[in-house]
Parts: sequence; structure tokens; C-alpha cells
Amino acid sequence: MPRKPFSKSALESSERPLLQRKLPENTPQAIQKRSTARGQVDVSAQGLLVRNKTTGTKDFVRDFTDFVNEYPHHKLIVQQLLIGAQLHAAKRLITYQSHQDIYYSIQEFVLFLNSAEPINKSVKGVADVDGQVCMNFRSFLIRSYPGRTVNRKRYGALKNIFISLKNKYKGQGWVGKEFQWPLGPAMNEQVTEGYSREIHNKLVEGCLVDIKFIMKWMESYKGLVKDGQPMLEYDLSLENLMFDLVMNEQAKRSNGSIKATHVKGFEWVIRITGDVKYYIRENGISIEKFLGIYRARAHELAAKGRPVVGTEVSERGMVYGCDREESGRIATANVGRLYPDWPMQVSFEEAGHLFSSEWSKNTAHGTNKKYSTLEKDYGRP
Repeated sequence: MPRKPFSKSALESSERPLLQRKLPENTPQAIQKRSTARGQVDVSAQGLLVRNKTTGTKDFVRDFTDFVNEYPHHKLIVQQLLIGAQLHAAKRLITYQSHQDIYYSIQEFVLFLNSAEPINKSVKGVADVDGQVCMNFRSFLIRSYPGRTVNRKRYGALKNIFISLKNKYKGQGWVGKEFQWPLGPAMNEQVTEGYSREIHNKLVEGCLVDIKFIMKWMESYKGLVKDGQPMLEYDLSLENLMFDLVMNEQAKRSNGSIKATHVKGFEWVIRITGDVKYYIRENGISIEKFLGIYRARAHELAAKGRPVVGTEVSERGMVYGCDREESGRIATANVGRLYPDWPMQVSFEEAGHLFSSEWSKNTAHGTNKKYSTLEKDYGRP
């Protein structure tokens, strides 16, 4: 054997062995195909036994077989996360503790998915995880292990696993789209306030019920706006005024306030009624002439009228004479007419002022009990 087996003369003189394999094609299509293949992975082939070198003398060994047997429905995401963990840690010499944080983060994430913590969606694989899931996982760590220093390390380790997967297999459906990771737990962070898991889940269920109700309501929204009963504004016409007076007189006679034998017993009520005073002042007639009209044509005019105040809403928010469901339909129809862009195309700022307390106060007609539906100043005494 030559003293310098790799020198130029030695290489030229030695007989080169024949190549035992076929060289790959060098066409652009073949190169692209090999590049695509390197970016793909068979997730189902990923083993559950982890054995990695560390900076110390002891290898890190972790077998996820028993864990997957306990949660078989999450085997896929465990295998996917193990691939990401291997990308992130297996080829680097890091401490045993760092390996623990990386692989224990996978275990705690799967425990979170199977806990009573509220989860905004079903998570079967890496692609299902989004920013809200990460926020919920953060809450799970703080609530389950309050004050634990390694919470931030476990959260950060899981984040690095996801980043490694998305960098290596970017564009593949099973890793999903990139998203902004929320801020992780602080060191020694503890639960400061919040609901119990049971109450929180009930709140989530209640929100889902509301969402389903709104979705169903939106299906009939256009029909409600088109066909719903209009809200009537204050209108002091003679017919409407007679309608109110006739209804008032009938009520007083039925409850005994005015006896049937007292023909003019209701006229004192007419004389002190504010709407009557305003009507005769605006139309330039005397109270005696108005009383004459009432005696001669009250019922005839009242048949063509309706309440002067228009549509009235009770303190409970329901239209007088209507039940809750009918009141809701009337309110929906009229809001839809007044604000054609509501509810889907109204900005958050506009929606915030739509039913504000100031808006409600401005629509009041000077009484403490009844509120009109439109803002209007009639100058009544």
C-alpha cells in the first residue's frame, strides 16, 4: 500500500472500483421531484420510542407507547409532534433537562386536549391548532400547575416544535397554516382570577347556544324587515285624540270612576288633558267647540284613529299589547328599516351608539313611564 494512498500519483495508478449504483437523473424535473420527496414524511411510520444523546453521560429515553394507549384518539398528533421534536432537538447536543421540557410539553399538550379546559375547536392534528388553542393551553398550564417555573419552558418548547414542523414541511396540509403565537406564561405565574372549569364550560356552551340562535334568526331577518309591523310615531290628529279619549272614558266608566248617569262626567277629564290643551291651542279653537265635537262625533272619529303616542314600549322592553316574541319581531323589523346596514355591515363604533343610554334618554317624551319610539319634540306642556 502506498505511503500516501490519496496522493495524485497513487490515485492515478490505482484501479478505481466500479460504481455499484445508478446515478440519479440530473434533469430539472427529477431534481424537483427529489426536493419534494425530501419535504415529505410518513407520519404513520414515526415510532413512539425516543432515545437522544445529551451533553451528559446519560441518554434521554422516553417511550410514548403507554401514553398513546391511554389516548388512542390522539396518536396522530403525538406522532406529528414527535417528528417536530426530533427536528428541533435530536441532532443537537443539549442538556437532559432541555430534552425533558421538549418531550414533556407534548405530553402536557395532549393532557390539555383531554382535560375539562374549554377548547374552541376539535383538535385531531397539528393543522387544527391555532392561536386560540394556544391561549387555552397557556391557561391550562397556569391553572393546573400554578406557580410552576417550567410552565414557560413547556409552552416555549411546544412553540419551537410547531415552528420546526412548519419550517421543514411548509405548504403541506397536515402542518397547517402559520399563525401568531400568543405570549406564554410568565415565571411563577399563578391564577389571579377566573371561573372554575365547570362554570367556564357552561359559559362556552351558553355562547354556542346564542350563536346558533343568531344564525337561525339571521335566516328570517330579511323577511322580518320586509313584512314586520311598523312602529308608529306620536301623531296628535283629531282621530287619534278622539281614540285616546274614548278609550279613557270607557275605562273610567268600567272601573266606577264615572257613573253611567253622569252624562257630562267625563268632560272635566277632557278639560285637563294635556293633549287636548295642545290641540285646541294649535288649531285655534275653544274648549267648548272641542267638547261639542266630542259629544257629536267622538265614536265616529275614534274608529279611524289609534293611540296618539304611537307604538309604546314598556319598562321591560316589550311593545304594549304584544308578547316577548312579537315584540322582538317588531323591534327587529323597525331597526332594520331605520338602519339598513344593520346588523352585518354596521361598524363596531356605530353599533356601540345604536342603543346607548343617551340615545334612549333622547327618545323619551318627557314622561317617566312611557317612551316613544322616535326622537321628536312636540312642545307639549
